[in-house]
Amino acid sequence: MIVLIKSPPHSPRGQRGLKFARDLSADVLLLQDGVLFTLGGHLEGFCGTAYALREDMQMRGLKPLKDLKLLDWAETVELLAQEEKAMGAF
Repeated sequence: MIVLIKSPPHSPRGQRGLKFARDLSADVLLLQDGVLFTLGGHLEGFCGTAYALREDMQMRGLKPLKDLKLLDWAETVELLAQEEKAMGAF
């Protein structure tokens, strides 16, 4: 399962999305302001795989974390098509 998060980390929706992913041991796909989860240790201790849209990271001037997997739009569509379930977007 993969959870899509598009809200920033300090918003109730963003926090709910990450908690949901942690509780279900799901992966996350960070989009739009969701890529801000890569700052400030918000993903520290996250057990699933964290993906982020490369374009959204670049637009915000963010550098990827070591364990973050960057995707372009085509790779994002492919990932979502391969997943059994996709939840979101928070």
